[in-house]
Amino acid sequence: MKIKNILLQCLVDSGSGSTVMSTNLAKRLGLKVRPYTDDQPLFSASGAQLKVTGVTDVTFYLNGLRIPHSVKVIDGLFPNLVIGVDFMQANRMSVNYADGTVRFYDDLIVIPLQGYDNRDNCAVITENVCIPGFAEVALPVVLPKQYANQCVVLESLQNCRYFVAVAGTISQADGRRAVVKVLNFKPFSIVLKKRTKIASVIPSKSIVAIRRFQTPDTQENVPTFLEQTSDVLEQFAKDYKLDLNPSFTSDQRHTLLNVMYQYKRVFARTLRDVQIYRGMELDLELKDPKVRSYTRQYPLSQADADEVDRQIQELCEAGLVMENNDCSWNSPVFVVSKKDHSKTHGSWSTKS
Repeated sequence: MKIKNILLQCLVDSGSGSTVMSTNLAKRLGLKVRPYTDDQPLFSASGAQLKVTGVTDVTFYLNGLRIPHSVKVIDGLFPNLVIGVDFMQANRMSVNYADGTVRFYDDLIVIPLQGYDNRDNCAVITENVCIPGFAEVALPVVLPKQYANQCVVLESLQNCRYFVAVAGTISQADGRRAVVKVLNFKPFSIVLKKRTKIASVIPSKSIVAIRRFQTPDTQENVPTFLEQTSDVLEQFAKDYKLDLNPSFTSDQRHTLLNVMYQYKRVFARTLRDVQIYRGMELDLELKDPKVRSYTRQYPLSQADADEVDRQIQELCEAGLVMENNDCSWNSPVFVVSKKDHSKTHGSWSTKS
């Protein structure tokens, strides 16, 4: 909003019955303040009584719309301007939290909500900083003078969340200087300019309570394994052709084989042993969905063709593959011989 052609941020507070501004702001704008004649007192959210010094008539300018309104002047108010229910009702103003907008006169004017980033409550960057992609840095910042040598809470400004992530911290100011952690979550470098407002400053007295985080005493259930005999485990290692480190002691070898035996279903010796995660579907994102990759099948000998057909049938029976009439992504099939040059037990792969 603008008052006397000066752009100002205001706090929209649906819990405030009256629209109020600070005495300092009224003086800075050169507004005429008349005495406050109403005997009804005003109280803050904490229950403290506010000192009303008078009432002034203000003309707000909003996207070409002139809105006159009477505003109470409060001594020591922060933020400097608070829009209350009286202003909202008089101008048919509503706050839409779904899309983060404020609407006037049945959507005649729609403006976005912003984080309150007045210099009186913001930490600003002291120098130009270049942050590499996916990097976290600790930035020195300067606090408003009223927070010098105080313990303050620094929280992310809503206006900064689109290009960096600011960690909420509790910081003890050294004079007016403090430190805030910033993460560049983008894959490219960004530059934060000097005097950029990076975090909001909240006095520590606004914190109701701080409790130390304690790790729960409950422990995760550790699975218990049935102890197998050495003969069973050695036969298991022989059947599954497990090649363990020869430097293991007998106890280490026995313990490892016992664990592997309990989970032996994850070791596939044949295509039929491959496990399937039921109900899982993968969404493959193609670089260009319009482009197809068809490669013709190379000629195979009759023996190789029979072996490929057999193994494909095994995959179908195991539920690992299914028949498809679309050959837009066809790939050639190869037969791979093992060390004994036998193709009977060979495996096949597709070129992708």
